[in-house]
Amino acid sequence: MKKVLLFLVPILLLIVVITFIYFDDGKQVENFDLGYKIDEESQKMEKTKEPLDLEKKILVSVDYQYPKDMNNEELVMRKLIVKKSKTEEIVFEKHWEEDNITSGYSFSLDITKLNKGTYKIQLYKNNKLVKEKTYEFS
Repeated sequence: MKKVLLFLVPILLLIVVITFIYFDDGKQVENFDLGYKIDEESQKMEKTKEPLDLEKKILVSVDYQYPKDMNNEELVMRKLIVKKSKTEEIVFEKHWEEDNITSGYSFSLDITKLNKGTYKIQLYKNNKLVKEKTYEFS
């Protein structure tokens, strides 16, 4: 009985792994981070502690991950909006276009209209909200 189990367990694990790889649901993952420095090798934002300091240059890094078989080169409208948490007043808005082959975008956040406080930051793709985060600035 033990020999049968020792044989069946690895076979079942292999089947499960192959199933996950083969039946990838093809989700598009979109994320953004704020910080002070982007790692040159990984092109990811280095972790920073909140609250973010308005005296320093703040960078925004937007990352996309698409299904492997997506070959559509159609332009995609993107938008990042910064709103005050309490009043929902828009204090910053950035628009750009990209194709689906692009894996990310980075830019400096215009902090001239930001004061100390909490802000909602929203990422849109073709005018649909795909990600929202809250950040505190000091």
